[in-house]
Amino acid sequence: MHKILFIGDSQVAGGRNQAKSSKDLGSGFVAQLDQVWQSQQLPLQAINKAYKGAQVKDVWTDLSRNLEQIGSVDGLVLGGWY
Repeated sequence: MHKILFIGDSQVAGGRNQAKSSKDLGSGFVAQLDQVWQSQQLPLQAINKAYKGAQVKDVWTDLSRNLEQIGSVDGLVLGGWY
């Protein structure tokens, strides 16, 4: 199982704030990437962190409080909507 942490704004995340699994990711970039992984039969656990208009310091403040919940990850995807 590959655990991927997605950090992006709400547009990138498909409007789903802090979805706990890839089944709850909406139709944004994260969900599209999940579909690619599924089609290749790659096991994926997505941890989705969406922030609306947040600055980097806000993201780190939230993530640092949740490090135990997140645990170790195999990959990190950062994105933004411009």
